[in-house]
Amino acid sequence: MKRRIFAAFAAAGVALALRGEASAVGMGSLTLQLAKDTVPVSDAAVAVYRVGTAAVGGYRLTEDFGGGFISEADVFYPELIGWLAGETGGQALRRNTDGQGLACFDALEEGLYLVVQESRAGEAWAFDPFILILPWDGTVWDITAAPKMEYREEFTPQTSDPGSLERGMWGMLLSGAALVALGILRKRNFR
Repeated sequence: MKRRIFAAFAAAGVALALRGEASAVGMGSLTLQLAKDTVPVSDAAVAVYRVGTAAVGGYRLTEDFGGGFISEADVFYPELIGWLAGETGGQALRRNTDGQGLACFDALEEGLYLVVQESRAGEAWAFDPFILILPWDGTVWDITAAPKMEYREEFTPQTSDPGSLERGMWGMLLSGAALVALGILRKRNFR
């Protein structure tokens, strides 16, 4: 019994030592798998931004994103993700998905990452930006993410016919004139 326990600890120690040796570089990877109903979404442009580094109690934003602090509790708020996505423009790793709908990002350092889709694939399949935490705890993290793909049509602004716009402007003008006339009449009644 003691030999088995010792052998199990020895095997775990060797595995941890090998894992620690491989992770001494401090890198991880992210593989995005884009598919809709098991059909791969190919040729979608995806970008990964490193937005922060680990700090006590949260993450310190990089200078490209203002250099502030985000607590661990606030990392996944949709408002924060939307704000970060609006601040993109710094350095990013960019890839297009291949025929299997995969985009691979290697040699990522620990930290807080923002993943965004920069252009749509073939039809109009897209995913919302999301945050990914690549931890650094002495192991190499190889993460696969499969964001939910949604069909989104291009926004085409509605054009009104010029006649309805003209009628609306005349209506506003007449309403304004009526309000001015009422104001004058009320003022005279109070004198």
